[in-house]
Amino acid sequence: MSGVILKNIPVAIYEAEAEISDKQLRVKRMDFLNSWVEKLTGWSLKEIKSNTNWWLENVHPDDRDRVTIECRELSEGNDVLTRSYRFRKKDGSYIYLLETVSLIECMNEREIKVLGVWEDISLQREYYEVFKAVDDAPAVGMLVYQEGVVYANKAASEIFGYPREDLIGKEVHELVAPEYREIVKNVVSRRLKGEQFDRIYSELPILRKNGTVGITYTFTRTIYWKGKPAGFVIFIDITKQKKFERLFRVLKDVNQLIISALEEEELLSKVCDLLVKKAGFRMVWVGVPDEETKYVKPVKVCGYDKGYVSKIRISIDESTPEGRGPTGAALREGRIVINPDTRTNPAMAPWREEMLKRGYMSSCAIPFQIKGRTVGVLNIYSATPNMFGEEEIELLKELQQDISFALERIEKEKFIKLINTAIERGHEWVLVTDEEGNILYVNRAVEEISGYSQDELFGRNPRIFKSGYHTKEFYKNLWRTIKSGRSFQAVFVNRKKNGELFYLDQTITPVRVGSKGLRFVAFGKDITSEKYLEEEIARLKYTDALTGLPNREGFLTAVKLTLEEAGDREHAFFLIDILDFSGLNEVYGSAVGNEILRKVAHMLREKLFSRDIVGRLGGDEFAVLARGVSEKDVATIADKLFTLFSSPLEVDGKSIKVNINVGASLYPKDAKDPEGLLEKASTALSFAKREGENTYRFFSKDINRVVQEHFRLRANLEKALKEDRFLFYFQPIYRLPNMEVVGCETLLRLRGPRGKIQSPAEFIFVLEKTGLIRDVEDRMLEKLKEFILRHDKKFMVTFNVSPKSFRDETFVEKVKEVAKSVGSSMVLEITERLFVENPDYAMEFLEDIRSSGVRVAIDDFGTGYSSLAYLETLPVDILKIDMKFVHRMVESSKSLAVVETIVELARKLGMETIAEGVESEEQLRLLKLLGCTYVQGYYLSKPMSEKQIDKVLV
Repeated sequence: MSGVILKNIPVAIYEAEAEISDKQLRVKRMDFLNSWVEKLTGWSLKEIKSNTNWWLENVHPDDRDRVTIECRELSEGNDVLTRSYRFRKKDGSYIYLLETVSLIECMNEREIKVLGVWEDISLQREYYEVFKAVDDAPAVGMLVYQEGVVYANKAASEIFGYPREDLIGKEVHELVAPEYREIVKNVVSRRLKGEQFDRIYSELPILRKNGTVGITYTFTRTIYWKGKPAGFVIFIDITKQKKFERLFRVLKDVNQLIISALEEEELLSKVCDLLVKKAGFRMVWVGVPDEETKYVKPVKVCGYDKGYVSKIRISIDESTPEGRGPTGAALREGRIVINPDTRTNPAMAPWREEMLKRGYMSSCAIPFQIKGRTVGVLNIYSATPNMFGEEEIELLKELQQDISFALERIEKEKFIKLINTAIERGHEWVLVTDEEGNILYVNRAVEEISGYSQDELFGRNPRIFKSGYHTKEFYKNLWRTIKSGRSFQAVFVNRKKNGELFYLDQTITPVRVGSKGLRFVAFGKDITSEKYLEEEIARLKYTDALTGLPNREGFLTAVKLTLEEAGDREHAFFLIDILDFSGLNEVYGSAVGNEILRKVAHMLREKLFSRDIVGRLGGDEFAVLARGVSEKDVATIADKLFTLFSSPLEVDGKSIKVNINVGASLYPKDAKDPEGLLEKASTALSFAKREGENTYRFFSKDINRVVQEHFRLRANLEKALKEDRFLFYFQPIYRLPNMEVVGCETLLRLRGPRGKIQSPAEFIFVLEKTGLIRDVEDRMLEKLKEFILRHDKKFMVTFNVSPKSFRDETFVEKVKEVAKSVGSSMVLEITERLFVENPDYAMEFLEDIRSSGVRVAIDDFGTGYSSLAYLETLPVDILKIDMKFVHRMVESSKSLAVVETIVELARKLGMETIAEGVESEEQLRLLKLLGCTYVQGYYLSKPMSEKQIDKVLV
């Protein structure tokens, strides 16, 4: 056990025999009992044992005589000797040893046997030397306090003017200016409770013995003194230099601003900040003369303002009191003007009260000029009276010259500032090497990007960044290029300190630097994020986020590549549109609508077109390029499409039937590029939509002829509108059960150039697609008004509203204008589908219309996705029962139940009903029995001209 302790104890223990004479000491034997001496000295035990003079030879020469003499004490009867001395290690350096020598045996008068212990006290000795130096330091004061001062060095005594013995016991807060005493008391209390924190006071006012105030730069910390918490204070007296230092420091910084500032506003703003924050002035502001108002306009304020600058008025007109202060005088005369004491200076009368409220005891106004013309004034306010004396005036003049010089040079220095900012503060990689490639400089961006510190990089070669990605030829080319005096640019794949790769877009430029030779300057940008995101960005650019399919751009790009690679083959282009998708969204909600789109995408991609290009072009429109498909296969694929959609989709626990329309075009027959194929398929799709749900059209010459016919018809319709050839036909409406004619429905017709009457089926599609429908409806509303007024408003007349007009705010205004004359005689018919697609807008539309007295009827009621969800709240007067139910109710009990339900529902909601399309006696009989309000149809009367309806109504 003792052997283990000796081995691990951090001291060297030895046993020695020595012969001591009057003049010399000879060590006969020195055996160390543990190996710690090897760690202390660097000498091995073997080396020590082989040299009996080893110990005395390595004692510092200046200590050798002393330790020899001290050894005699052991031979003279002392049992224990404790001492310290310097001892040379094997590497030549010295350590301080604390040695305790105990006498074991006096073998004779001259020979002794001892046990010694060595302890390394080098660190403690260094601390002692430092403390001694601080205690004697002539300019740095040091205090330690607990309840009072317990230690003060020589400099502290001199700075405070107290003898050391008078400082001891003094409470610390008594040594600072009165305004700081509460702060210091609080700090002292916290420290004596053991709270650990540091404080730095850049300008701490102290109170000397003679009552004067000095300024110190002070650092304080919590320490332990004799086992108890204490405050440790180091301070330097800066009183003498402080007054000049403030302005001098600002001048120094202003000189830097002359180089760095890029804009006038930046320069003046920073000067103000410096004067407040570094020079310690209470408030600073910059004003410029306003030639129109003759007053000074503030442009920058810093420091303790409290609304002063915005409240006061300073004139540049000497004839007014507000123009006789320092600011006005400085602007007029171009010289520095001083206000030594606000309390007594008569020139300050207009502003004295406000200045004293804010502690502005003195001030000065410094005009600055550009090319000899005074353009503004810098106003400085101090909390100290008489702050600006003759000595300060010289410094202020230098400040004035610096500002004026900077303003004149501002444009010229802009470029220099830009370069400096780019290098010093920018995020761009800047690295400089010598001609051999040794790194001389790196900026902060290099550290941040690479993870290496400047110290780790200085003197190293940029190969420290090598990742192994680039070939030897790459680097040979780099050095060959820059050695020849040309710049080298490339994207470098480098490695950070932590092993991660980073991408650097870097340009290396050789620069000749006088006699120092060639330097290589590397400017680079970290493009790692761009590289890592490049693929993701490309993917997102070409992908629909909802379905994962290519979006419009991605789809067309993929089609283009396919056509380039397989242009010798036939391909089929399909455009697929979900019928009435907006209605599905309204009924089931957008979340279900999104899921429908995802399921449709999955069906197209996985079940039918797994080897083809499938994309979502937007909204409810999908596109497919079926590769290698000829014209004869198109119809078969279309059939498969409709079969795929023949069954309802299961979405969120609901079975939803999705209907589609398809348009198709062929490559290369119809078009030879993606855009052309899309255009042709889109044209085919528009014709498929006209034919009803679950239909497709294939682009062909027939469709081209239809398109040409479309444009011809449009021109004819525009001409017909100009020639007023649109007219109404009327179908009478009868009241049940007495069959009284109570009104009629207006039906749009067109009189051809030769007098033939055309039905809407021949032209309404073109009217709606071209937007001409609004012009036609406006014209027909006027005719409707004339018709109703001619019959003295005795009958109701219904008017069908197109989807386009329903969404047009100007249509509402037109209806309200007509309603002023005809009131409730006019009934607007709006299809149920329009309500379902946008119920909020429908509510607003109907309320606006009905407020003018017009009545509203829902046309084709019962055919939409949801007939009841909105009916309770919509302001509607009449429900028109769709003719499909009327036609089927004789044979179908379900249709009969639907009609009966609609009639009963309308009655309970206070609405009337019109059954349209009545074509038999039996239908009429059933409608009377069910209590339907009105009927119309071919069984009763076909649509007729205006002359004919006049006879019926009379």
